[in-house]
Amino acid sequence: QEKIWSLNTGMFDFNNDDLTQNEVEQYKELFDRANKNESVLFQDVVSFDTKALIEAGIYNPYSNELKREPLIMAGRKMMNVLYEKEKLNGSTISVGEIHYNTGHFHVHFATTEVEPTREMIFVKEDNRYERKGQRSYETLEKMKSTFANIIFDRSGELERLNDLRNGLRNEIKTEMATPKNESVLLLEELKAQLPENKSKWNSKNLTAESRETMNQLIDSLMKDNGHFEEFKQLAKEEDIFKKATYGEGDPNKEKKLFYDGRMYGPDGIYYRLGNSILQELKKENDSSPQDKPFHRSSVSGQQNPNKEIYNKMKQEYFTRKETNESRSPPKQNKRKRIKPFKQAYKSLRAATNQVKHLERVTSNEFDQFKNKVAFEKLQREIEQAKMSQESDLFN
Repeated sequence: QEKIWSLNTGMFDFNNDDLTQNEVEQYKELFDRANKNESVLFQDVVSFDTKALIEAGIYNPYSNELKREPLIMAGRKMMNVLYEKEKLNGSTISVGEIHYNTGHFHVHFATTEVEPTREMIFVKEDNRYERKGQRSYETLEKMKSTFANIIFDRSGELERLNDLRNGLRNEIKTEMATPKNESVLLLEELKAQLPENKSKWNSKNLTAESRETMNQLIDSLMKDNGHFEEFKQLAKEEDIFKKATYGEGDPNKEKKLFYDGRMYGPDGIYYRLGNSILQELKKENDSSPQDKPFHRSSVSGQQNPNKEIYNKMKQEYFTRKETNESRSPPKQNKRKRIKPFKQAYKSLRAATNQVKHLERVTSNEFDQFKNKVAFEKLQREIEQAKMSQESDLFN
C-alpha cells in the first residue's frame, strides 16, 4: 500500500478525475481503518496493448498523448459491476491510478469495505478464519467486458448481430414454404423424432438425436442465405475480438466461447431458428387435426414406427437413382404355383396398400416426393406382374 500511496499523482475516484493531496491522505486513513477491521482489499490491474489504444483513438503515438477520460469512465463502470455482483456495502471505497512508466499503459484499482460484511471462512493452510476474498468467475468476466465495451466500442457490431438474429426467424419460415429436396427429407426425419405431446416442441426439449437433425435442417434451409452467413462471420469476428481483449482465461476452467454461445447456446441462432421451425410445424398440425400426417413417438420413449419406414423409403429412393433395378420375372415356386391373374391382383393390392400407408405416415410437404416414390414403385410392380403373367402363359 505504501508504494501505491507514494505514486499519488493522477489518482481518481468515483467523483473526481484528479484527487488532491488532502483527498489522497483521507483515503489513506480509510484504507488503514479497513485494514485494521480485517476487510478484504481487492486490487485490480487493467493492461493495454498500445496498438489497440491507438486504433481506439485513445493514444496518439506522435504527440505521446493519452486520453485519461475514457479510461477513468470505464474504470468507474467496472467498479460498479464489482459492487453489484459481490454485494459490497455502502462503506465501500475505490480509487484508481493510470501508470505510464512501463512498456504498456495500465490502470491500478484498489477497493475495500471500511466496515466489512464479507463472510468468514476457515483457511486450512493458515489454520485460521479470514474474510472471503475470492470473487466469482462471473464477476470477473463481467468486469472485463464492461471495461472493454466502453473503451473499444462494439455496440454497432452487437446491434447488427441482434438485428440479423431477429430477422432470420422470419426468413427461415419463408425457406420452409419452398424447401429443397434435401430439406424435405430432413424435415420428415425431424417430424419422426418429435414427441407426441406438442407442448414439448421446443428447442430446449430436443434430444441429442433430434437436435442434430434440427441443426442439419437449419443448415440446409439457410444454405444460400446471405444474412445467415453474415451472422456467422460477425459472431466469429466478435469471438476473435473477445479472445484478444480478455485472453484465454484460466485453462483449468471451462470457458464458453462467444461464438459457441451465439450459435448453439440457449439464446443462440440455432435454438431460435429451431423454435421458429417447431412453431410452423405446430400450426401445420393444428390446421388439419382430422388428417394427422404421421404418428409421432410417444413421450414414454417408445420407438416411433414411422422412422424405420421413412429411412427405408429414403434408402430405396436413392438406391434406385444410382443403380438400374432388374426387371426379370419373379421366380415361381413349382410346388405351389399361383395363377397369373391372381398374382397380378395380389401385386396390385400390395402396391395400393403401400401407397395408402405412405400417405398415412408422411406430411403435406412431402407429398411431391412421396407420390413420385409410390408411382415408380407401382409402375414397377405392375410391369413385373405383367411379365409374370406372360411367363406363365408360355409355360
